[in-house]
Amino acid sequence: MNKKHFYVAVILLLFLAIGIKPARAIEIPTDTSVGTWDGYTYTLTTDVSERLVIVQSNMILDGVGHEVTGTGPGSGTGISLTGRTIVTIRNLTVTGFDTGISLGLTSSCNVTGNNVLNNYANGIYLQDSSDNTITDNKVSDDNNSGTGIKLYGCSDTTLIDNTASGNYIGISLHPCSTTPLSENNILTGNTASSNTLEGILISNSNGTILTNNKVYTNYWGIHLLNSDSTELNGNNTLTGNAGGIWLEASDDNTLTDNNVTNNDASGIYLSVQSDYNTLTGNVASNNEYGIKLKNSSNNTLTGNTTDGNTNAGIWIDPSNNNTFTDNDISNNNQGIYILNSNDNQIYNNNFIENATHAEVVDGTGNLFNLDPPIGGNYWSGWEGPAPYVFTGGQDDYPWADPDGWLMPDTTPPEITCPGDIPVEAMGPDGVPVDDERIQTFLAGASATDNCDPPEDIIIINNAPTLFPPGDTPVTFTATDTSGNSSTCQSTVTVVEAAEGHLRIIPRIINREGRLEKILAVIRFPEGTTEEDIDIAQPLILYPGDSLDGVEAINQRIVTWYRWGTLRVSMFASFSKDEVTAAVPENGPVELMVIGRFIDGQYFYGLDNVWIISWDW
Repeated sequence: MNKKHFYVAVILLLFLAIGIKPARAIEIPTDTSVGTWDGYTYTLTTDVSERLVIVQSNMILDGVGHEVTGTGPGSGTGISLTGRTIVTIRNLTVTGFDTGISLGLTSSCNVTGNNVLNNYANGIYLQDSSDNTITDNKVSDDNNSGTGIKLYGCSDTTLIDNTASGNYIGISLHPCSTTPLSENNILTGNTASSNTLEGILISNSNGTILTNNKVYTNYWGIHLLNSDSTELNGNNTLTGNAGGIWLEASDDNTLTDNNVTNNDASGIYLSVQSDYNTLTGNVASNNEYGIKLKNSSNNTLTGNTTDGNTNAGIWIDPSNNNTFTDNDISNNNQGIYILNSNDNQIYNNNFIENATHAEVVDGTGNLFNLDPPIGGNYWSGWEGPAPYVFTGGQDDYPWADPDGWLMPDTTPPEITCPGDIPVEAMGPDGVPVDDERIQTFLAGASATDNCDPPEDIIIINNAPTLFPPGDTPVTFTATDTSGNSSTCQSTVTVVEAAEGHLRIIPRIINREGRLEKILAVIRFPEGTTEEDIDIAQPLILYPGDSLDGVEAINQRIVTWYRWGTLRVSMFASFSKDEVTAAVPENGPVELMVIGRFIDGQYFYGLDNVWIISWDW
């Protein structure tokens, strides 16, 4: 006999010993003694004092308001289904059983509109199931020592608009032996009140989403235990809870816009290494502690409100490397209290009308300001001069007004232009803007701002598409995210290229001819010497409109005297095939040859030739 069978036998013997027998089971839909069956919907026609077991998928059990009643402890499960899909259970009152409604190994099932009252273990119980929906049920038992709605090893299950009150635990998610975690479940619009322990317990369950749930008058409101990547959004945990929201050994969770007020202990409590959580826009008011961190680090708290808490708005003990920004901390006995904690950052918060704004005891590296323009916090009652000093620390750059760091930015950025540059033209028209030298110049503008980081400042310029010979001013404009702008100006001086006389040989270039090379002879203006020319820089020939130049195969300088005056020419040969390949159409074409003098100035020459195709 295995353990499971042994335990079942023991339970049955106990039931017999005390005179209690589990209620007889009616199989639905095969047994029509208590209802009608139309092939899809089984409709109860009477109240039932037996257990109902659903033995078929793809069906509806509609109670139409009838009751299914057990005989108290030992009655088993009121309504159960195992291994079924696409089943709906609705409009029933289930009372007096160990478990009211139980789903095991199910999917795509819906439990909706039921009253599950005064059962002795669990109201609604799901195990090893997925993709089910539990909606608009009332689950309560003033004497219950179990759970109103319990998910045990379930995933992708949605609980909407249910009420769980008067149980030991209102709603709980747990792992089980076959499914290590309960994952990706959604709880929205549910009410959990007057439960003995937790209103909602999320244990060892990742990826849960809790939105707009109302949890009040429980010992703990919402408790996350060993649960990560959970979202709590817009929940109300109110009135009389020992604590509102408790994260215990839970990481990477997001708490947004939750209202946690009038609780006897902590509004929001992070403990036992609950790290890397994000708290944004939550209201934690009129508790003993608004937000309390104990042994929890690397959390980020932004835009929260802690008001009227009898001990502290924020309490840290001992927790490290947490960041607090843009929080409103007001009317607490202590605004923030830091004990045995290190390297926390507290800046850009409003501390208003607290009995004591801040105190640090036995902590190091806790910063209450960053360097300007971010600065520190606002402290009501402080009138200067800086710093604002308190027990155990100080704020070197306090703000004079609440939310001073959010005041409109009217200061333009400071822009720095690149220096003026000369650029040698490579042709008669000037230098195009996409020239690498021009692009480097344009990229040299930079800006800083009193509020925005450099990467958020937009810098534009009015550079032309072509810089002609001579001086061209370029205006740079820097604009910050608030629309403030500043300008500066630099000048690009284009040094005009020297023109020489170019002669291309032959005058008619035959694509099909035997000639392999084209000769270019460029004669320089009078006064040019051999030493003026950069012979190491190959001449480049540009055929027609082609942007791809053809490099000279070889080149040499020739000097001679004409009428007693030194004259200089340059001879260079180019591949005929490369030149003709760059000119797809036959006919007249202008060729330009470009070279460079030693001083960096370019020279060029232009000549017109014909390109033909003539196969001898």
